[in-house]
Amino acid sequence: MKKYLLLLISCLLLSLSSYGQVQDRFRTKKENENASQQPAASAEKPAARQKQKGSMSDFWDKTMIGGTVSLSFGSYTFILVSPTLMYKASDLVTVGVGFMYQYARYNAVYDKGTGGYMRVPDYDFTVWGPKVAGYIFPMEQFYVGSQFEYLNHDFYSINNAGQPVAQNLWTPVWFLEAGLSSPIGQKGMAQIGLRYNVLDDIQSPYASAWFPVISFYF
Repeated sequence: MKKYLLLLISCLLLSLSSYGQVQDRFRTKKENENASQQPAASAEKPAARQKQKGSMSDFWDKTMIGGTVSLSFGSYTFILVSPTLMYKASDLVTVGVGFMYQYARYNAVYDKGTGGYMRVPDYDFTVWGPKVAGYIFPMEQFYVGSQFEYLNHDFYSINNAGQPVAQNLWTPVWFLEAGLSSPIGQKGMAQIGLRYNVLDDIQSPYASAWFPVISFYF
């Protein structure tokens, strides 16, 4: 009886020892797997940050800041400054948004009675408003494009009593444009072209429908 009891106790101790070894091996294997996975997860975070940083860098690499400075002469004269933020969507297409400010002086106003312009003392006024633009480059040094502006300005006319009267207006301007383009630096460009306002009328803030332009972007 004692022999069987000792044999049973020995088997039980041997089983417990084997189970403990299996548990230790399983725990060690699991810890090794976790350890091997941890650096990979840590490596993924810097990679994700680098990817986000690269995307922002790509955006600014395709962005140009510049604008237009121009003069025009006719029944009135003005000086124009128009800053613009441009984005190179592809090798052929560039789009942008900006703001236009114009100081003008003119010496003739529209006479509703005669349907013509009447000489008056010089008047000063300002024009301002937002704009959007898009350009296509079918050839490296040639471009065509369009620009839409929505401008606030004073419009002077002669009333039935023969007196000049000012009226504040918001006027849409839609230019079609073509010209020559030349690269500046790594991503900039210079443009010289001619615009035509397809919405031109007597209330237009521009001297005529035709408008020469020189633009620089960096």
